[in-house]
Amino acid sequence: MSHRRILHVVDHALPQRFSGYSIRTRFLTKAQAGLGLEPHVLSTSAGVSSTHEQDGVVQHGLALPRPQLSTHRRWARAIAACVREHGIEIVHAHSPHATGLVASAGARRAAVPTVYEVRGLWHEARRVEQDRSNPLEYALWDALEGRCCRRADAVIAISEGLRERLVKHYGVSGPIAVVPNGVDFARFEAAAEDPPRDGPLRLGYIGSLRRLEGLELAIEAVARMDEPVELWIVGEGEERPRLAECAAALGVSDRVHLLGPVPHAEIEAQYARLDVMLYPRKRSPVTEMVTPLKPLEAMALGKPLLASDVGGLRELVADKRCLFRAGDVDALVERIRAFASDAGLRTEVARAGRERARERDWSRVVQPCLAVYDALL
Repeated sequence: MSHRRILHVVDHALPQRFSGYSIRTRFLTKAQAGLGLEPHVLSTSAGVSSTHEQDGVVQHGLALPRPQLSTHRRWARAIAACVREHGIEIVHAHSPHATGLVASAGARRAAVPTVYEVRGLWHEARRVEQDRSNPLEYALWDALEGRCCRRADAVIAISEGLRERLVKHYGVSGPIAVVPNGVDFARFEAAAEDPPRDGPLRLGYIGSLRRLEGLELAIEAVARMDEPVELWIVGEGEERPRLAECAAALGVSDRVHLLGPVPHAEIEAQYARLDVMLYPRKRSPVTEMVTPLKPLEAMALGKPLLASDVGGLRELVADKRCLFRAGDVDALVERIRAFASDAGLRTEVARAGRERARERDWSRVVQPCLAVYDALL
């Protein structure tokens, strides 16, 4: 098993773009390198030819436009050439379908097996993010995701919710390994357990500002409370102007702080300023299936959190007392008041979360990948 060479074909990677997707790629492959594999990463949106190594992982870029119908054959040839040049034994493609299709085509040319990892269903996310979706585009993307799954030699999902969708909706008949999101537990454990802080209770959110995150509900909850509570939002995204407008309309601009993005290397300092992390995701097909990364960081730091009861968050949290009904501002206000008035509750939720985060260290999370690879070779 040791020294097997795996080519991870991804939509984007660090440092070209910072996202939960690229963070997962970085730490998943770093953990694989730590276990004796030789992972390579090929980003399909790099746009330039490049090769360098970071954390024991070889990173590749190609001077090709992003995959689409007109560039499919060029990408397949390039991926096959990369496989042959570096002695790759397995191509591990990561959703979306545009990446998966060219990766599987390249793997077939080079006569090596393909793993397709479904991290989310981008067409479902677009439905939530956009005021209206194109039904033809949705149907096409949905069909192509199913095709990627059925053409792969093995399939991985990042959550139980996604695994169920692949079986029931796409008809994937073989076993599907679940390789959930993880966390660099040792890094965050070292910075955990901040001393108590005086002043208003600070609710915090760190992550992308997207419509599906439901942050307007958090602002409305703060506006309904007479107790001293503030909301600190760290991140960037298309929803930021609307969130600022929402806070102004409700008269809580002085209690809602939109701080913008920060580098991932500095994230611990932002968590240290916050008392309770808040994840009020809206209920939708994508939030029922996909588990986010950021709550795991908060849990590893020993931060209590509040989360809506969508499937992706229910699957993640350890203590169900931190959950509230998605989209229900009264339920959220009730939970905030319970956490604000009961330090013992906050401590218990934080401890349970920390133990769950310990279980989700990347070195543990990556283990099912090894079994998948073993079965293919």
